[in-house]
Amino acid sequence: MKRLIKQGSLFVSILFSLVLFIVLPMISIPPLIQENHSFEARIAKSLLQFQTFYYDPNYNEKLVQELFIRNNSTSFSTVVIGSSRGMLLDSDITGETSIFNNCVSGATFEDVISLVGMYYTSSTGLPKKLIIEISPWNMSETLSRQKYVYNKDYEQLYSVINADMLPAKNFNLTYLKNLFSSQSFRRNCQILLDLFFNHSIVYFEKIDDKYYTKYPDGSLGYGSKMTDCTSEEILNKINSVVIKNEYSTYINSIVMDGSKEHQLDLLTNWLIDQGIDVIMYLAPFPPTVYDYIVYSKNLSLNKIEEHLLLLADKYNITVRGSYNPYKNNLKDIDFYDGLHVSKRATPTVWNYIARSGQIR
Repeated sequence: MKRLIKQGSLFVSILFSLVLFIVLPMISIPPLIQENHSFEARIAKSLLQFQTFYYDPNYNEKLVQELFIRNNSTSFSTVVIGSSRGMLLDSDITGETSIFNNCVSGATFEDVISLVGMYYTSSTGLPKKLIIEISPWNMSETLSRQKYVYNKDYEQLYSVINADMLPAKNFNLTYLKNLFSSQSFRRNCQILLDLFFNHSIVYFEKIDDKYYTKYPDGSLGYGSKMTDCTSEEILNKINSVVIKNEYSTYINSIVMDGSKEHQLDLLTNWLIDQGIDVIMYLAPFPPTVYDYIVYSKNLSLNKIEEHLLLLADKYNITVRGSYNPYKNNLKDIDFYDGLHVSKRATPTVWNYIARSGQIR
């Protein structure tokens, strides 16, 4: 009997632990997501107050941007949208005094359109100038199917541009994948611990160099794990792309897709018709990764850049930067890892004006 009781107690303890540390974090975030005490709402509130703050990067960036745009009453002359490869663009680099960076990590082309749609339907409306960071995988339907979460703002904007181009509503499957991802699990555990201990996870004084910095213009400051690496550590990160296939989801999606070409053309034409000054920003890859993509993998990186440059010529818009690091004599040590150029090298990239016919 005692043995059965012990076994039963052990079973109950294990079950309780599973519920507390695995199931609860997985299911707790939806009811909390719009509450004032959620991590994302607190970050959005800090952005709305234009405060510099420090945070752990595990959170739902897309939700933060939606909460920010929905509640923002300030009209910015310039807005930056795109992926983490555009997060460093700020007022100092671009020279824009009224600017906000709304980039989100891992953005697909649909996310770009959703961000435009959020501004289009917001109280402040569209900005006068739009800087769009375009990564080569934005031109791939494959990545969109893997990462895209259906968004009503995408539908509303495309109903204005071209209703026939609406994508399939694959919200449920993608939502479940995101809900049970390791990032979601870590983020939700942090929120639960925060609620339990009643302490802040957004700090207004720098308490630890590992935390990321969010500046008043929405741009990003990386923590010491990214910025204080030795040359050897940087090269190891970069070589992991080639040797360990890190970021393979993105790298293998560098393929031209006819539908994406057409959608980008439609979006660009619509923005120009709205009187918006459009700038495309192409962040480079480290030389080792660039050579791997172009020569070892034989992917369409240069073809995609040339298409973007021809599109820019068509609409007389500016393209800043290049996927090709050799255009600016960049070395591997000018990058944080296999995808992200350093803050130190970003002004050089930004000041490079790309022209069609110059692809290596």
